[in-house]
Amino acid sequence: MITRHKLTILATILCFSVVALGGCRRAKKPSAPLPPLTGDTSKSEEDIGETPERVRPTGKGGLGDDGRLVTVYFDFDKSNIRSDQIDSLGTNAKYLLDHPDQSVLIEGHCDERGTNEYNFALGERRANACSSFLISRGVPAKNIQVVSKGEEEPATLGSNEAAWAKNRRAEFLLAE
Repeated sequence: MITRHKLTILATILCFSVVALGGCRRAKKPSAPLPPLTGDTSKSEEDIGETPERVRPTGKGGLGDDGRLVTVYFDFDKSNIRSDQIDSLGTNAKYLLDHPDQSVLIEGHCDERGTNEYNFALGERRANACSSFLISRGVPAKNIQVVSKGEEEPATLGSNEAAWAKNRRAEFLLAE
């Protein structure tokens, strides 16, 4: 019979094993091409040519000052929406509500610290947090797709806090 004490010891050993193995860095996996955001998703890339280009919109009407959907930034090792980023997400939500025919891809990004596996999971949590926010503001879930880029596509290079802060982000790309 397994006692509570033995179960606690087993859980502790398991936790230490996971932490020890998590520190080992594995080779990066190539990312698979994304399916189209809109239209018939049963077609292959050969049927439709290239995957639709993800573009930032031009013009105003609920967009940021530069006419683009606004990038949202995160704190180190966090996926919760910072209070200073709520207006940015609100701007994106307004644009998407004003353009119900638009679909958006939310890319979750991380800085270079942490394992590849951890950063892919964190990037997904960041993208999902933004998706949940947009849905809570009335954007249809069917118009939102999320993907994690982990640390694969940094916004800026560098191994310092200034670079890391710019890389901890969620980007919003519209399907053309």
